[in-house]
Amino acid sequence: MRRVAILALFPCTASVTVKSKVISVTGQFCGVPQGGNESGLATPDGTYKATVWYPTDDSKKYPLLSFAHGATVSDPKAYSGTIAGVAEGGYIIIALDGCAASMTEWKAQVSSLTYMLTQEQTLKNIIDYDAPTGVFGHSMGGQATICSASDADSVKQAKIAAAVSMHPGVQIGPSKPIIPILYFAGQIDSIVPSALVKSKYASCPRSVDRGYAVFKGYTHFSPAGPLGNHEIQWIVAMMDCYLKKSATGCSAIFGDKNGQGNSLCSAGQTSHCEVHHADEPSIVETIV
Repeated sequence: MRRVAILALFPCTASVTVKSKVISVTGQFCGVPQGGNESGLATPDGTYKATVWYPTDDSKKYPLLSFAHGATVSDPKAYSGTIAGVAEGGYIIIALDGCAASMTEWKAQVSSLTYMLTQEQTLKNIIDYDAPTGVFGHSMGGQATICSASDADSVKQAKIAAAVSMHPGVQIGPSKPIIPILYFAGQIDSIVPSALVKSKYASCPRSVDRGYAVFKGYTHFSPAGPLGNHEIQWIVAMMDCYLKKSATGCSAIFGDKNGQGNSLCSAGQTSHCEVHHADEPSIVETIV
């Protein structure tokens, strides 16, 4: 019920019914080719498991997203609330199974997305191959998302057009996004403090649309679990803006210059929030 209420904030957004299943993916498990190691030694790609959440209405087609989980959380179902909530916005989401820790999870995030675009057969009738794709993740996967959004080859290969990084942790890889991105933090996150997230956000190039939000009362683990959360609605809006080209989605993220309406920075859910269009002054709201 909470996810339905969240999506209802957007008048043009209708919640769809979704389900999940485990599939086999050919790609880089943990971001490392099977039989190789993180030093980059070239070996053939292997097969690994991933869970896919997808709408049950097969009369329509849906854009693809790839989710990257946090360290020690090797089962993406630990994020079932967030992932299902975003999928209910009309998206197909693939999430890596396994890989409790990796410094190159971002490569698996991209290879999983590429697999869905080029090899997946069971869902091909509902995949929108003409739409761009998106990436999002939490903690280790939050930084993986930043890396995926910063790698030009990955962005081109997987047609990545938007990213949302929740409470980003540590990865080895590029960290200067070249596509629109949001950075989310928790007000009482003691594992990845909001100040650390803000420093990552501050290094984001001004040449891309971007935003930073600290959610009131959120710990590091708020994005996990079986329930919905505030971050869902803004992930959906971000993807709607750049993947579905929705003016409603864009307004939900950026609002207007007077901060009116139920936008990310005016909904009262954050202790600090700011959004920037590329190379433009920021729209800022700070709540003490």
